[in-house]
This record gives sequence, C-alpha cells and structure tokens, in this order.
Amino acid sequence: MACPASCPGPRVPHHCKKLPASGSLREQIAALKSSVLKKRRSRHLPAAAVAAKRAAQHAAVVKQQEQVIAATSEVKVVDARVAAQGEQHASNASDAPVVPGRWADEHEDDKDEQDEQDDREEERDEQEEEQQHQDHGEEQEQHQEEEEEDVEEHKHQEALPMERTTSVLSVATPSRSQNRRQLPSLQLPLTDVKRAAAKQLFSAVAGVLNGAYHEVPANCVEAARQWLGELAEGEDEAVRLGTSGMSILLAANGLAVAVHSGAVPIPGLSVLASLQGPLRRLGGSCLLAEALVARLGWLAEQLSAGRVPFSQWGGLLHLRQALSSQELGENDLALLAEGAAQLLAALVAASCRLCQKQPPAEETCRSCKGKGVLPCARCAGSGRFKQPCRSCAGSGIIRRAGTRAVASCKQCQGTGQIVLGDCRACSGGSATADRPCPNCEAGLPVCLECRAQRLQEAEAEEAAQAERRRQAASQPRSLQRQLGPPPVGVTVARASASDLARLVNLWEERTGEDNYSDYSGCSRTSRCITAAWSLDNPLLSWHFSERRKVLKQSLGRDPDELDGFHGSSPQNFLSIVQGGFRSDLRSGQAFGSGEYFAKNPNVSVGYCRGGDYMLVCRLLFGFESSSQANKDGDHIWVESAKYYVISSPAQVLPLFLVRFADSGCKDAELEKVLSAGTWTTKKAEEVLAVPPNRPCVMSRESATVLWMGLLHAHLSDEQLEADVRSFFAQHAPAYTEGMKVQIVRGIFKKAHAILKRPMPRDFVHRLNKLPFTEGGQQRTICVEDAHGSPEQKCPKWIAKYCRGQNLRYTTPCWCWHPHRETDRASYSLELVDLHSAKGNEILSKFSSSAPFHDGQPRIVSIRAMKNPVLSRLHEEYRQYLQTKHREEPSVRELYHGTNNNIHDVLFKHGLQPPSDCDASDACPVSGGKGLCTTLCPNTCRFCTTKHEWGRCHMFGLGIYLADIAQKSHRYVSQPQAGPRGTRRYKMIICSVLGRAFKLEGHLRTKDAMHDVANVRILNSEDLDEMLEPCCAAARRPGRGGVACSEDSTADAPPEKSDLLFVQGLGSNCRPGSSVYNSEYIAYHPHQCLPKYEIEYEI
Repeated sequence: MACPASCPGPRVPHHCKKLPASGSLREQIAALKSSVLKKRRSRHLPAAAVAAKRAAQHAAVVKQQEQVIAATSEVKVVDARVAAQGEQHASNASDAPVVPGRWADEHEDDKDEQDEQDDREEERDEQEEEQQHQDHGEEQEQHQEEEEEDVEEHKHQEALPMERTTSVLSVATPSRSQNRRQLPSLQLPLTDVKRAAAKQLFSAVAGVLNGAYHEVPANCVEAARQWLGELAEGEDEAVRLGTSGMSILLAANGLAVAVHSGAVPIPGLSVLASLQGPLRRLGGSCLLAEALVARLGWLAEQLSAGRVPFSQWGGLLHLRQALSSQELGENDLALLAEGAAQLLAALVAASCRLCQKQPPAEETCRSCKGKGVLPCARCAGSGRFKQPCRSCAGSGIIRRAGTRAVASCKQCQGTGQIVLGDCRACSGGSATADRPCPNCEAGLPVCLECRAQRLQEAEAEEAAQAERRRQAASQPRSLQRQLGPPPVGVTVARASASDLARLVNLWEERTGEDNYSDYSGCSRTSRCITAAWSLDNPLLSWHFSERRKVLKQSLGRDPDELDGFHGSSPQNFLSIVQGGFRSDLRSGQAFGSGEYFAKNPNVSVGYCRGGDYMLVCRLLFGFESSSQANKDGDHIWVESAKYYVISSPAQVLPLFLVRFADSGCKDAELEKVLSAGTWTTKKAEEVLAVPPNRPCVMSRESATVLWMGLLHAHLSDEQLEADVRSFFAQHAPAYTEGMKVQIVRGIFKKAHAILKRPMPRDFVHRLNKLPFTEGGQQRTICVEDAHGSPEQKCPKWIAKYCRGQNLRYTTPCWCWHPHRETDRASYSLELVDLHSAKGNEILSKFSSSAPFHDGQPRIVSIRAMKNPVLSRLHEEYRQYLQTKHREEPSVRELYHGTNNNIHDVLFKHGLQPPSDCDASDACPVSGGKGLCTTLCPNTCRFCTTKHEWGRCHMFGLGIYLADIAQKSHRYVSQPQAGPRGTRRYKMIICSVLGRAFKLEGHLRTKDAMHDVANVRILNSEDLDEMLEPCCAAARRPGRGGVACSEDSTADAPPEKSDLLFVQGLGSNCRPGSSVYNSEYIAYHPHQCLPKYEIEYEI
C-alpha cells in the first residue's frame, strides 16, 4: 500500500498502518522506529521457519503470474491511446507493475487483495516471531542473522542475470503484421522447460541470421509456444505437422520475449548484438531489437546500482566489444543504439579507470579517502617537521624515579614529538608536495590487476634507480655525472635554419589571432623576424629542469610547457640572458605578482622601449593561482589580455633572442655580442682521460662499418678524422678507397668508418693490436663491428632502445638487447581545461591552419597523457642529447596523425620508427594486420623480406610529424561517427627533442631517401646525390622558398643532428619529390613523447 504525504518514511512500504491516526511528528517517528525494529527482528527466525515462509510467498507469486499469463492469450488489439494510459498508470504505481489496457483495473483489485493478504501474513508472522524470540538466546539470534544475510546475498548474485524488469513489449503476429499486440509488463516466470525452449530458439534464430541454417527448424514451434502462448498458433498446418520450417519472424519474436524475461544469458546477448545487419533485414515487425535494448537498459541500471557480481564481468566485456564493433543508429536500429550507448556509458563509469576491463577493487580508495593524492611524506600533511621527544623517548609520559606514578611530558605536552619547524618538503604546507595515490586514479579506485601492475612498476622503477646509482658509483670519478648545479656561463650563437623557420611560424601563428595596430601605427603584417640567436645557459637550464621534476611529481604527469614573448629595453637583455629573471626587479604587476610574458608578440613590442629585440622563453605551468597574489599556485593566465604571469623565475628559460625590425634604438654592447656570431662565457671543458679499451668480440664473418674508440673529447672532429684516415692508410690501405669517416660525440668521441669493401673478422681483430696516433700521441684503440655481435650487450642502448634492433638491411644491430621497459608500462588520460593557458594555446594553434581539406574542425576535448615509464625514458634521451651536444636540447611540440584505433599502443610504447622489412602473413605477431612494415625485431624468422619503396617513407624510415594540424589530419584514419552526422577524429601532440637538419629541395628519384634509417648516417656527399636544391621563390616565411633575408644560416652537419626538417615548398612543390607543407622526421621512439590527445569533429 502507498504511504500518504504525511508519512515520515513515504518510501518504506506497509508502515503507515502502524502509525497512530493522530499525534505529533515526534510520536509518528517513534512509532516508525518501533515498527522498523519489529520488522528487523523477524530475521532471527530459525532457518526452517524462514525457508517455509519464503516457499509459501514464492508459490503465491508464481500462481499470480500464471494467472496473468493465461489471460494474456485472450488479449485483443489494443488502441494506442489506451496503451499509453496503461503505461502512464504503470509509471505512477509505487509497489507493483500494471498490465496495460483493460487489465489495469483488474490488476488494481488483485493488488488490493494482495496487500490485505500481506498484512494478515505480517501480523501472523509477528506473533510467531515474539514466541520464537523468547526461546532463543542473543548469541543464537546473532548467528542466525549473519547466516540469513549470507544466504540472501548468495541468492541475489545467482539470480542477477535472470532478474525481472518492468517494461512494455509489443509483439506482432507474423500473419498479421499490421496488428500490434501488447504483452503484460510482468515477465514470464523462468522454469527449466522455458529455459530449454529459449536455448532452442536462440540456436535456431542465431543460426539463420549468421547463415548456418537456411530456415528455422519445424520442431521450434513448441519452443515458440512456450513463450508466445496462442500467438504461436498462427503458423500454417505444414509447420504444425513438421513438414516444413517455421517463420523466422515468429521465432525471433519468441526469442524476444525470452530475452526480455532474462532467459538469455549475457554471452547470448553478445551474439545477438553482433548480428545487427541480419536483424535490420527482418524489418520493423521483429521485436528482437526492442527486447535487446530493454535488456541492455536493465544491465545498465544494475551496473549503476553496483549489483553486478564479479563473475559476470567477463560476459559484459564481450558484450561491450560486440556493441562497440557495430555501426548502430541507422533507421530501425536507432533504439538499439541508445541502449548500447547507455550500457557502454554505465560500463565505463563502473569499471576500472585504467584498464576499463574489471570492476574497481573497492568503492572508495582507502589510501587517500577519494582525494587522489597522498599528503606530504615527511610531515603527513601537517606542514611541521617533527622528531621524537628525547625527554620521554617518544612515549609522551615520564615515570617518577622510585615510584609507579607517571606524568605527562612537559617538553612535548604528552604528544611524544617535538616540532622543530616547518616542513621543507612542502614549505610548511604552503607549497604543493602531494603525491599521486598509487591505489587509485584521480580519487577513483582501480581494479586489483591494475593495482598489482602499478606495484610491479614501482618496484621495477626502484630497482632501475638502484641499478643506475650502482653503475654511476662504479664509474671513474671523471665519468660520474655532476650532481650539483653547473658553473656559470652562457653561449649566444646564430640560430640554425630550422630554428629560424620554427620561430617565423610561431610569430605568424600568434599574430594571426588578432588583426590590430599598436600605438606606433604598425600593423601586425608589417613586422616579421629578420634574425634570431639561440641562448644556452647551463645553470638556468639546470634550475628549469629541477623545477620541472618538482612539478612533475606534484601533477603526476609532465607539466605543461609553451613559448612566451618578453619585451624589454635592449640594455636589459644581456643581464637576463646571463643571470635569468629576478623577482626583486619586478614593476607594474597589474595582473598579479610574477614575470610577465605575452602570447602575442605584438603585445611585447610595446614593452621594447623603441628597441628591435625581444626574448622567446620556455615557460612551465603547474597549478594555476586563484588570486592575483599568485601564492596558492605558480602562474596566472590572463585570457583577456593574453598574458602569462609566472611566479617563480625557475619556471622560465630564455631560448632565443629575435630581431623583428632594423630601425629601432641600439645597445652597443648587445650589438657587439650579436655580431660576433658565437659569443660565450663558458669555461673550457676539462680534459678527461679515456677509460681502458673494451675487448673486441666480433663474431660475424665480415664487417662493412667499424666502430673505433674511445677517443679524447677535447680534440677537434677534423683532427680525429685525419688521425683515423692515417691509421687506415698505414695498416689497411686496401680498404681506404671510398671510405667515409664520421665522428660522434658523447662524454667521449668515437669514429665510424664506413667501408666500400667488407673487412674480414681476423683482420678486424688484428687492428686492435696495432698503434693508433691520436693528436700526436700513440696508443691502441678498440676496433669493433659497428653492427654488433649476438654475444655482445648492445653499446648503443640509448634510453633503453637501439634503432638497429628492427633493421635487417640498412643499419642493423645484431647485439643482444634486453626487453623494453615499456612492456610493463600503463597510461591514463586527464582532461585539459580548454580555457587554461595550455588549452587556449593548443586550441588557437590547431585552428590557425583550418579549414582542413574535408571541412571545418571543432575541438571537442583535449586530454593530457600520463605514462611514468615513457616520461622517464624521454627524460633519459634528453640527458643523452645534453651530454652529446653540451647544451640543452631544443623542444618542439608537433602533430602526429595516424590510425585512431592504435592510440592505446602509442600511449603505452611510444611512437615507433618503421622497420626495413615487410610483415609476413605467416608471422604470429605482425601477420594478418595489413601492416606496411613488420613490428618484429630483426631476429624474427618470418619477416625477412626487404621493404621496398611503394609511395611511402619519402624521406626515410622514421616517425613523421608536422607543425600544422592541417597536414597531420590527412593521415588520421578510422574516425568514429559523431552526433548530427559528424565524424570524430583524434590527433596526438608530441614533445620532440633534438637538433633539426633542414632539407629544402626535390628528390632526384622518388626512392632516393627511402632507406635512410637515421639522420646521422647522412653526409654532404649523400645529400648531393639524393636532393636537387630548390630555386629561390617568394613565399610565406616558413612555408617554402626562402624564409627571409637571414635564411642562409648554416645548419650543423647531418651527422651532428637528431632529426630531419623538410621545408615545405608551397607552390614550388613537385608531387612525389617534395612537400607542400613542412614536416619533421624523427628516428628514436623516446625522442618523441605523446603528451596530448586532441579529439575533434568535422
């Protein structure tokens, strides 16, 4: 019975009759409590009494359902208006479902009789309960209560897949497709006979839909009658005699009732969900899709309520896979698309946030209480540094000598700890020192498997750090990396051609957002960068790197970075370049406390005070401040004025000094430094003694590339190349013809001798004993096969990767390689606010190249990628480049477009350079996937065929990236269907490290550079053979032709570079031989870190 509006507990059934007819609210609440307590005591009945009571109730419910089912066969055609009234009445009822149509009134009478019967049974149960309660002790009562709870929970889990829902299904008679019949909303009871009939119908219908059967077997008529009753009598005489098959539509409708009643388990629903095409051909008279969507909605409700046992998750995952693989939403399947979307959303919300496969291990993370972060490890979030009290030995009490009396310690006030000051790790609680919780993801708990995987990753990371510390400690003192800050010094040099093109593009993108004139009357189109100088300050780079590590630990991912412009008087630039920004010299501070940088360079022009120069700085972003005081965060983003306000100077790194005009005021000292070409205040490097020679372990028959080293780093490359050629002329003159020599720098230098004629193994071993003259000093060096030997641990294992391990014909490496650390990696994605500083920068840069070739894009969301393993390997590659070039490596954020279905692989392992072998169909790893090149290393016995040019890899076997989104969009494939007929795409933004060597011209042949597997194997002679220089042509700077008057800046040679920059030629492009828009090619997976995923629709 329904409760009146005055009931204190209107949602608790059968309680209002126990309340007094009148009285105060306090009396009604007291009566309600008494009623609830009496109801709870009924759980203490003996097991036999409880079982007998439940059996009687179950028999009554089954009898009532059978009466309703028997009456169903007499249901006539129902008017749509009457059915709607029945549905409205059913939605308003509180306790029981209502049969639509003329059965509603009769069901109301049955409901009233049932309520009175329930009341009588309840009163009788209460009397029996009081008698039984007196005969049992409190201990027996508690035991019985726990036992009943376990039985209830177990029965609920067993009955979950077959639980009933209340919804209305319309069944169409096959012989009368225009007559729509209404089934009662009460689902049919499940018996062994009905389950067997449902199984028989499922096998027949699924067999016909997937082509295994030509028609439904005639023996399925009885199975259909079990679910449809007299509705199945419409079949002709031949069917009932078993001489021909029955209608697929009738069998499908019978199966629809079985699905609606829960007789088909979740694996069966997965099979039906995968047969959407055949279901569509059955037409609107088939109700199987409606029954399926009703069942999907019920499953979604159970998931949202948390009532799905762990044993059902395997079937749900198969169901999700079946629904995700179908193209839904067409015509008569629009309803099924809604049910699929509802279930998929419920699965995502209820599953683990990392793997999306298993349920979370707990409702709320116990480690962080749902906050997602753990407090400061040193002070446990108190902000105070404490030590045990010495007076009481940390106990908080002091015993008096000779007595048993104790007293509270006066020194620590009985706490047992002494506060020694503010915690340095979190600066007394004012700075953020929280750590990401390892047992959850942003406060949401993860599954047991992901938690165990995270624990393994943490243990592996600790072991790797311990191994790195051990190796560093075992090295000679001269080789150990300097732990503290480097000495003071700065180098100002002319920017490379690739850096100049990058700065020109940045200027145009940022000024292209606003078309206005500044106070001087000069519009944005009248200015452009005419020259640029790179700035290298190791001390500022060290502070910047340390601050990045702190923010990375606080955020749980790599912090956001972007470039900002800073204008100042010409007299100030040298002091900023040498000592960085100083917080004591700030002025103005209109939008908050900090250093000011502009997104638009035209804004910074107003602060140059008549000068022609401004700085381009790299900025770090952690937590945005909530006020202009800029104390509860580290930056302020002023969206209205396009200002970046950075609180800490350590989050600013000056990268370039650019000149944008030639008519402004000059500073004599600055002009002297810039005119020198390269100006430095760094101290000369210390001469390091080379370590002892490593033994030669060459085991292959011959070698065409020799590794020679180690060589002293203080000698010039020209001197060392001459010494190597003299060594070969003296000891191996037969191999000097056509020989090429490359000098490679790390902590020490080494030489690569590329031979035209293979050198036998015995001769290579003999060279290790012959004298080598280096800088006038005679000694022996190691001469080794540069392609390695299987018995040798790879010496080119840079950032846990060797480029030659998946190459067989170009520059292979045959050494032993350990397993890659990314095999144990995991990732997660975090939403980026589109109105934040980084979100605004990504949005504006992405839109600057629109429209695309197939429409106007609109960004839906931006997500930041979190992968600790990939991030650490990217940082190791950064340190490798820093050691190699003796300067902070350049950083670019570039776009990468690819198949949207493999983003999860890229976020786990990183972007991978292609192999030089084709994928074999017989290979169990790479076969049957339609791949252009193999995924296997060069040890695979299947993938051995050389990959030939096929309109692919125009500039080498590398990772292709672009500086404009319009170009990368052409390579994005496998989009998803979006709302309103749109298509949803995903694109990756990568952080790319290293020097870029600029190419500007046309390929002499279409496959001239196809086999280039690394930029360092190129030299000037090779490029002359591969590339035809482009004639100068007017164009947009940075898009083809000559960028500006200073674009003749010389790059470092390719063997000193880390990636290729192919200049777009615009209208001068030759299809197949050059590119219209610029692109970059990288050759190391950890050189490119996927940082953001852009989801957009067209």
